[in-house]
Amino acid sequence: MDAIELQVKPPDWREVSDEEFLALQEEASLALEATPAGVPAVRGWELIDGVLLPMSPIGFDQGDVTGEIVEVLRGYVRQHGMGRVLPDVVTHLDDEGRHRVAPDVAFLETGGKAERVGQHVQGAPKLVVEITVPDSVERDLITKKALYHRFGVEWYWIVNLVTGETEEFRWAEAEYELISRTPLTETFRPALFPDLEINLPTE
Repeated sequence: MDAIELQVKPPDWREVSDEEFLALQEEASLALEATPAGVPAVRGWELIDGVLLPMSPIGFDQGDVTGEIVEVLRGYVRQHGMGRVLPDVVTHLDDEGRHRVAPDVAFLETGGKAERVGQHVQGAPKLVVEITVPDSVERDLITKKALYHRFGVEWYWIVNLVTGETEEFRWAEAEYELISRTPLTETFRPALFPDLEINLPTE
């Protein structure tokens, strides 16, 4: 009921402080633990254009793929001294904190536009990866894709568990340019990281 009420008559979350926003996430986390099996649940919230959008709990397949990407990218990035790879961290895309998302994976390039500020990331990561499941198709492919482009996220990967493929996009003036499309059953070789190969779990 609380989640429904927030959507029907939300306060102005564009003005909320970091502490209040993190408290909201913690509240969702605690509620998730107490939610009976089979009942729709919320694991946290994203703030886009002043509207709170609920995030569904992470399922087994989504968690498995996210973990693999984080492990592979972290190893590569650390080896080359390129920056940091973070999963599911609150990211303020704008200076005012009116657009707060939690990408499945974010790459913060050393000296890039994004940096750690307290417990969140401030600015646009070099790369954002979203693991798309049935509940997040519209958000990942339309809403967040447009948002990431608007705030200058240079690279966007959509690992789509619905269509069974990974799409790699690079920022261009008008819209994201599709660089590659790779079936999940094949090795993904991203243009952003030379010589990197990613083999995702498909079962």
